[in-house]
Parts: sequence; structure tokens; C-alpha cells
Amino acid sequence: MKTRFLPFLAASAIAFSACLPGQEQKESENQQDTAATSTPIVQTVANNVLFDVKEEVGPTFKQGQEETRPLYTVRIDLNFDNCPDETIEPMKNGLCHIFNGKAEQNLNEAVMAFGDSICNAYRTSILELYSDTTAKLDFAYEFLYQAEGSITKDNREDIVPYKIKITTYEGGAHGGYYEQWFNFDRQTGKFLTHDQVFNMDKEEAIKDIIRHQLCVDNQCKDLETLQETTGILILGDVFLSDNNFQLCKDGIEMLYNPYDIAPWAAGTIYVKIPYKSFEGLLK
Repeated sequence: MKTRFLPFLAASAIAFSACLPGQEQKESENQQDTAATSTPIVQTVANNVLFDVKEEVGPTFKQGQEETRPLYTVRIDLNFDNCPDETIEPMKNGLCHIFNGKAEQNLNEAVMAFGDSICNAYRTSILELYSDTTAKLDFAYEFLYQAEGSITKDNREDIVPYKIKITTYEGGAHGGYYEQWFNFDRQTGKFLTHDQVFNMDKEEAIKDIIRHQLCVDNQCKDLETLQETTGILILGDVFLSDNNFQLCKDGIEMLYNPYDIAPWAAGTIYVKIPYKSFEGLLK
């Protein structure tokens, strides 16, 4: 199973593209000190879970009359609006393994531990960057990790689909973005894995259907044409995981994030296939 939830933290190896010209580092004896930060708190409001931290760390820079410092923002916002009341707690339990690898635990605690780990990594990376006197950095880095979760609308009466969209920025020409999808049984709240939905004994036949639909959607006569004209399937073959499909009203939609099966320029790839195409291939 592929998972891409954890952010890339090697920020010291990334060149920040949005540096501001004419900035002047402010002289200070404690340039490398971190800003005082209150302990992060996970809030639960109307069943929604929120972790939100923004901290300035490292040296101060001056541009005109304004002063700036490197900063990072970590925000995890899990929304459970429009979710059946009896399903909310089981769903929260099912989502725990995304944050700590373990299910059936308190989601608030899992999100807190996960968010803290990113904060600590960002803080450490920024301080290491600015402690390197040979780097001669004259601008303020800004790091971002943001995850937004919500119920999707195109769902069946027996399924509650949930989507988490992740955005990261740690320098470079562009940030990162990707999604993870989940399917929960509306009655029990149980998280449905891909091998509980698909007959994995016939995995290759299922992949053939996905490949065919990719060709149809992109008006390509075969896989070779698909690769040449769109870049899709250049970086890898289609796959099934617990977090890249959604059970919709009239079919199954597949998700492939940037770099899963195609270059960045191809963007996020969505493939929706009617249920009738999977006849004999679903459990």
C-alpha cells in the first residue's frame, strides 16, 4: 500500500524561490533564538478536530520599516459536518492510523502527536539553516503543512466517503499537494480497505479496466499513445490502495496524486468508472 501523508522535511536541501531583494539581516545577539510558543492544543468544536500552530523562529530581517522572521505554519482541520452522528466516533477511530499508524485510539491525541512532530521538524530545520554562517541567507523562509478533511458529496446511501487534502511548502519552485480518500460503512463506521472492496485475486483485470478508462478519458487509442501525449503511466503503473478510491453513487472513482503515475505537470489524476465495468471483480 502506498502512503504519502508524511511531509518532506529535508528543507535544508531546498532553495527558496521567493526571496525578497534588498532585505537586510538585523543585528542581534540572540538572532538564533526561537520565539516563545504556547503549547499547541487540539480543539474539538461540534465534532470537528483542529490543530493550528504558527511560530516565528530564527533571526530577524528588516526590509524598509518592516521586520520579518522565518516561520512555519502547521494546520490540520478535520471536519465531520453532515456526517451521521452514529458514524462520527467510529470514523475518528478509523482515521487514527493515518496519523499514528494505530486505529482505535483517540483522534485528538493522534493529531496532536502528529502535528507536534511536524512542528519540531520544521523548527529544527529552520534553526539549522540559519545557524549555517556559510549559507548567507538574507531572507525569511516560510514552511507550511496543511491538511483539510471533509465528507464528500457524491456518495451512496450505505457509504460515507471522506477526503483529506494536504498542502505543503518547504521552499522551491512550487509546493506539494495530494489527497487521501477513505470509505466508511454508514451503519458501523468501519473503514473499508481496498481488499475488502476489490477481489484482489483478479487484480490485473481490475488494473486493465483502469488503464482502459484512462485511455478513453484522454482520447488515446492505446497505452503507448497515452504515455506519449499525456505522460500518464510514465512514472509507474496504476495501483489499488486503501486511500486512492471512492465509492460513489454511480461508480468507483480512482485517485492518483502527482508523481504516482505521471509527472507533476499532469496534476492530480481522477478516473471514474461505472460499477458495471467491475462486474465480477468486487466483493
